[in-house]
Amino acid sequence: MNINDNLKNNGITDAEIEDSVCEFGNITPESVLDYEIVVVGAGAAGVPAAGWAAELGAKTALLQKSSTVVSQGNCGSAIIKSRSTEAGIAKWIHHTNSLCDWRSDTKQLRAYAEHHKTAPCLC
Repeated sequence: MNINDNLKNNGITDAEIEDSVCEFGNITPESVLDYEIVVVGAGAAGVPAAGWAAELGAKTALLQKSSTVVSQGNCGSAIIKSRSTEAGIAKWIHHTNSLCDWRSDTKQLRAYAEHHKTAPCLC
């Protein structure tokens, strides 16, 4: 069974396939690269994981869907919750989410701000 038949068997119409941005066919790479470790995602976890692997001597590849690395790890370092206001915390959540192309879980950012030893001071 080819991919078109598989899609049709799952309720996808010919029109939906034709209108899709997906391209069907065999993938033939121009070259093959060998790595010991491949990290998918250059975010707050992927960047340090790939960095440590490379520093420890592994031949490492870091894959990212966009052309730039997006890593906001430690963006809340050295900030003091006792000097923050609710408006300041909301501003920090908004700003941090904007740095992540609006893909952050704002509930997690809020939990970080409320429960971490340090939190935003945007008074």
